[in-house]
Amino acid sequence: MSRMPRPIVFGLMLMLSAGLAHAQKGAFQVTGDPDVAFKGKAVGMKLVGRTNDLTCKDDGQRLVFEVNLDSLKTGIELRDKHMTEKYLETDKYPKATLTLDKSQLVLPASGNQKGSLKAKLRLRGTSKDVPVSYEIRATKAGYTIKATMPVNYKDFGIDVPSYMGVTVKPDLDVEVAFQAKGA
Repeated sequence: MSRMPRPIVFGLMLMLSAGLAHAQKGAFQVTGDPDVAFKGKAVGMKLVGRTNDLTCKDDGQRLVFEVNLDSLKTGIELRDKHMTEKYLETDKYPKATLTLDKSQLVLPASGNQKGSLKAKLRLRGTSKDVPVSYEIRATKAGYTIKATMPVNYKDFGIDVPSYMGVTVKPDLDVEVAFQAKGA
């Protein structure tokens, strides 16, 4: 029986230990009941749309958060229909995604961590870099995360929503709150 050369053995051990370290940490996952909201303004009113349909894919390098846009509800069925069919065109673009480099996210071992990062938002077939501010609190089960980002819907080719003379201003605030586990 012949011996394997040391560099090959060392390389295999390094690859195996890296794989075990990643497996022990686990993939980042959204847990619990997430809340995704967009907040907008029109003359004399505030507009809020919400969903709890948030998922996350972790490929080890990037986190990709997805929201099913058909699940957004504003509290008025006709407005929801106009928003999804006319403005978001969810038949062609069913999801919004936010992609960030995992190395930008600082997960605290205990206590709270506040920070900001750049992420890529893909909405209605258009991708743009957006600033994201976040606060992460370490818990026994993982993390509680709150994040906000400004979004101008015109940047994504969305027409100005207007109904009976009331138009929504283009600058929206997106707020996300969820529980997570993994790293």
